[in-house]
Amino acid sequence: MKRAVENIFTHLSLRVPQEKDGETLVFESREAEALLKFRNILKQERIRDAARRIMREGKLNGRVVFYLNKQAAYAGRLSFCEPLGESPLGPIEVEIECGEPEEVIRWLTGGASEETS
Repeated sequence: MKRAVENIFTHLSLRVPQEKDGETLVFESREAEALLKFRNILKQERIRDAARRIMREGKLNGRVVFYLNKQAAYAGRLSFCEPLGESPLGPIEVEIECGEPEEVIRWLTGGASEETS
C-alpha cells in the first residue's frame, strides 16, 4: 500500500497506528504540496469533472473523503471507487481536512464547471 499511496501523493509522513490491526497505514501531511501530484494526475487523465463530483459528494464538516482503487494507484493511475466491494485489495481512503473544502476541491479540479453545491 505504501508504494500505491506514494505514486499518487508526495511529501507524506507515515504513521502506523498501534490500535489498528497492523494492516492500516496512515499517511499525513500539513503541506499543500502533498496534493500536487494528485492534482496533476487528475488533469493528465482528464477526470477532473468526475473527481469534482465525487469530492463534493464526500464533503462533510471541514473534510473531503473519497476512495481510490489501490491497484490503479500502484500503477500511478487514479480510479475512484466505493468504500466496500469495488477494489479487490481494498480501497485507499483519502481524507483531506481543511477549513474550506470547496476551495480545495476547486484547486484540485481546476475550477468549477458545475454549479457549486
